[in-house]
Amino acid sequence: MSDPVDHAEAVVQHLEKLLTKPPDSTPLWRRTQLKTRIQDALVALQGPIEPHEVVGPPPPMLAVPQTTNDFALLRSMLWQLVVRRGWRRILEVGTDVGDTPRLFSAALTHTGGRLWTIDLKPPVNDWPKTWTVPNVTFLTGDSLTVPWTEPLHAVFLDGNHHADHLWKELERFGPCVEVGGALLLHDTCHGEYGKGILDTLRRWTLKEQLPWTEYPYQHGLAVIEVTHAVLRQ
Repeated sequence: MSDPVDHAEAVVQHLEKLLTKPPDSTPLWRRTQLKTRIQDALVALQGPIEPHEVVGPPPPMLAVPQTTNDFALLRSMLWQLVVRRGWRRILEVGTDVGDTPRLFSAALTHTGGRLWTIDLKPPVNDWPKTWTVPNVTFLTGDSLTVPWTEPLHAVFLDGNHHADHLWKELERFGPCVEVGGALLLHDTCHGEYGKGILDTLRRWTLKEQLPWTEYPYQHGLAVIEVTHAVLRQ
């Protein structure tokens, strides 16, 4: 079996050669697709994702080139977190049109896990009816009032981005995450919302003394490492 790092390097080299062809000979959609595949390979080359030991502001953002569709980078990041860490119980806040539920569902098939996803309204366009999601449970309601007491390996917060609401979500779901798990906050670089998310993130992690890292993928993703039990207030 070939080394996965060697394979990823070969993929990058091959795709970059294709991109050196004259633009007229390669359609724009194909060049965008090639760039996205390069980013996926670059993420794979970064190796296992390890928690940072320093509590407080994150290190400088990773120097990863941006593409016209950097959702591929977020997708790769989330996939690696789930599969490499063996997460089996994930709660998502913010179902929306189902982009991340689809990703989590596929990744969880490798770990034998399940996703619970919460939104104020039912999934848009009833897409679960036409897509088989045996390992996803859809919950409708407010994330602060939907009944929940189960232990989790990870929580993905991508719903109400207002600072006060996010703080209450962290207070509610933080104690549910087992040691070794993580809380994931999306949109940390997304304009005014991002500023409020980062401020809440800094205050909450300082209170709980938990390390965190921010990645510049698709409006930003912060990963809070649960290195010790979070006590319920």
